[in-house]
Amino acid sequence: MYIAQQLKEKNIAEYLLYMWQIEDMVRANGLDMEKIKANIIDRYGISDKEKDALAKWYEDIIGMMTEERVKESGHLQINRNIIIILTDLHNEIIASGKEPFYSAAYFKALPYIIELRNKNGKKQEPEIETCFEALYGIMLLRLQGKEITADTQKAIKEISAFIAMLAAYYDKDKKGELKLEDRMDNILITGANGQLGSEIRILAAQDDANRYFFTDIDSLDICRPDDIDRFVAENGINLIINCAAYTDVEKAEDNKDLCTRINAEAPRHLAQSASRHGAGLIHISTDYVFDGHSCLPYREEHPCSPQSVYGETKALGERYIAESGCNAIIIRTAWLYSEFGKNFVKTMLRLGRERDCLNVVFDQIGTPTYALDLAKAILKIKDSTFVPGIYHFSNEGVCSWYDFTTEIFRQADIRSCKVRPVHTHEYPTKAARPCYSVLDKTKIKDTFGLEIPHWADSLSVCLKNMEKQ
Repeated sequence: MYIAQQLKEKNIAEYLLYMWQIEDMVRANGLDMEKIKANIIDRYGISDKEKDALAKWYEDIIGMMTEERVKESGHLQINRNIIIILTDLHNEIIASGKEPFYSAAYFKALPYIIELRNKNGKKQEPEIETCFEALYGIMLLRLQGKEITADTQKAIKEISAFIAMLAAYYDKDKKGELKLEDRMDNILITGANGQLGSEIRILAAQDDANRYFFTDIDSLDICRPDDIDRFVAENGINLIINCAAYTDVEKAEDNKDLCTRINAEAPRHLAQSASRHGAGLIHISTDYVFDGHSCLPYREEHPCSPQSVYGETKALGERYIAESGCNAIIIRTAWLYSEFGKNFVKTMLRLGRERDCLNVVFDQIGTPTYALDLAKAILKIKDSTFVPGIYHFSNEGVCSWYDFTTEIFRQADIRSCKVRPVHTHEYPTKAARPCYSVLDKTKIKDTFGLEIPHWADSLSVCLKNMEKQ
């Protein structure tokens, strides 16, 4: 405990290696406090009071290892967080281009990092973590008195120099002495030509504090992991906002493979790349992950039970992101519309002006979401403390598709078309829709301090924006 405290203040790299050693020492003693007292604590020449404090520290570590399920292998979250912090700092320094000596140390170590990742089969692992694993492995070999080859010593020399420099920069940054002139966040927006991406693009034009990279299939294929890795590395991406999705619910029933690649496998590739490079991920999901059988607004922890290919693939994407271990926020939304692309509001406006009568289901209940409101929420979350997890977002209020349509017509002053309410079974579709998918937004509002407009008010804003186009 005392050594850890001193190292944390003196050298973050030495502290992390020491904490990894503590994890292994705890495992070697079977997470048994009696053995730890006999084999570790009692060997220190310290007072009984200090021994009691040290025992309490080890008990806390055992508790965390048990709770986080790393009793046999892996690292505590508090130690993993250091890797994340150091990776963020590393990306920031490289992206700034203001520290040539640091960049030189990194690029000298990089070939050995790549070689190590290929040898240990951990190609998805963040580069900084690979460096620490190499240093820790050498430390164990030296403690065991084993021989270290000349090639290995050469590799460790370069990696040690690089990590020592990173630790020094961390110390300077902590003291407020690190002055990088260009400390922008580099933000990747995928699916940038869709409804949500288009709204983010408009808002981002007013943000001079960050650098945005707007991509779609023509500029970045997120189904190709190597392309993602290259883009993230070359541009020093700190945050990925994934707006890309296969959203044609009906066609998805006949195109499951394509839908799976875009809605599940692509998010996995993005999450794995984010994890490797220490970037954050904000991913957009859907109310279709639920079966719609509830009569109360869905909370984030409610079990997923999708009833369509679209819903299944989106739920699978959420699972893949969770399994990647990346720093991710997943936002489920519903009934998305905007002045861009194809959506329910634009379709109803067109049909209302073309027809005398429309049949619209009244027994599917949810809440519309104006993409501009979601875009504003995402950018506010980006600028807040990043709290990973699953969140729900839609506009406030509740309505049926029938209610939504009548309000669209009322606000657009469409009087020539009568809207007739019908049951879902009267309007057969290939894909099953949730009959109730109202989302409980308490968590996202409380966590990030969001104020969300009522759906009817946001519809009015959207219609006015359409008139300006």
